[in-house]
Amino acid sequence: MTPRESNTLEQQLRSLRERQAQLAAAGQGSGAQAQALAREIAALAGRLGFDPDEAAVIAAQVDAPAAGPGHAMAGEYRVLRGSAAPILTFSGLVIGAAVIGLDQAIAGAALIVVVLALYLLHGRRRVARVTIDASGALSFPGHLDRIDPAELLGIDFAYRYPVGAPEHKKAASETVVLRMHLGGGRSITLARGPLWRTRPRREPVAYVQLERHLSAQAKGAGLKIERSGAGWTAHR
Repeated sequence: MTPRESNTLEQQLRSLRERQAQLAAAGQGSGAQAQALAREIAALAGRLGFDPDEAAVIAAQVDAPAAGPGHAMAGEYRVLRGSAAPILTFSGLVIGAAVIGLDQAIAGAALIVVVLALYLLHGRRRVARVTIDASGALSFPGHLDRIDPAELLGIDFAYRYPVGAPEHKKAASETVVLRMHLGGGRSITLARGPLWRTRPRREPVAYVQLERHLSAQAKGAGLKIERSGAGWTAHR
């Protein structure tokens, strides 16, 4: 599934969920029309690559309709990190403990320290929370406050998929490499994993939507965009 196709399905899903919320607000959340909408939502989530249990959760969660002015992307987002880093860290700790058990206390302790340091460094360098305010400005809670376009020096953006992932599963396993370069030698690297909006309503978000927003931000900041393969780079 291409990013464009994924974006189309995401838009359809969002439209169905908004209609579902409107029915619930009107007191018709358990009627035949609402049940039909829930089945459509579950089927669409399945086409996006979510398994039946995840699709059922998406179909069952009814949110209040969004209201008020603001940017279309305004909200709070979270990257659902994968399990690879915790698993590798745990494996490293087990190996370190085994080395200590073989009467190599110094080597085992050193391995444990290195594993923990790498895990903490990885977590600090890759951020998983993103906020977009009503004006469209980005911030990364706990890492960087509202980004001033004048400070934006460059953006690296590229799509990534697991090796060998079937086409019908690519949308659910889609991740991106995203780095934003700022003045003063600062940079922000986004964590890898599916992107979800957590507020004002919880829903999966296709990365192509974030890509379009970042592209517009880059152009607005006067950056030049150069595309290559499945990604692009913006720079001054």
